[in-house]
Amino acid sequence: MGGSRAKGEHNTGALLDEIKFPITTAQALRIFSERLNDFEKGEILDYQEIYYMGKGTRSGRKGAEPTYDDDKGDYNAYVGEQLAYRYEIVGVLGKGSFGQAIKCVDHKTQQVVAIKVIRSKKRFYRQAIVEVKVLKYIKEHDPKESANMVKMHDYFTFRKHIVSLPLGFDLA
Repeated sequence: MGGSRAKGEHNTGALLDEIKFPITTAQALRIFSERLNDFEKGEILDYQEIYYMGKGTRSGRKGAEPTYDDDKGDYNAYVGEQLAYRYEIVGVLGKGSFGQAIKCVDHKTQQVVAIKVIRSKKRFYRQAIVEVKVLKYIKEHDPKESANMVKMHDYFTFRKHIVSLPLGFDLA
């Protein structure tokens, strides 16, 4: 896992360069504990493998959950941050009525991907669930991809947002 580091040393870029990812959750907590806020220390337990840690953390009021959204429920995406401890945010592609599209590096596959992040408000979340069901249906019933439809590669929930990865977007 690279060289040792003195306790309290916080050169994030150098530290990330030294570590061979993926790492386990236990390793991430041991190595990055000082950089994680209380919310992230609990959140990271949901992941068995960590592919990317991000270049920083957000702090909230003492004992409070940090703010990850704006007033409209859009995820505040910052370059260098992580999504699901796997994706590195490299830019925002655009915003729409239901959320935004974010350009990321998938540190598991080493590919550049587009990720759709739906607003965290209840009505958008419900609509996103319907969209995911439709896209799953299309994916299952068009295995040869003969229909000219947007396909969904994968989806997950992250910090109260439905997140989907469309299939076939070349962003490199």
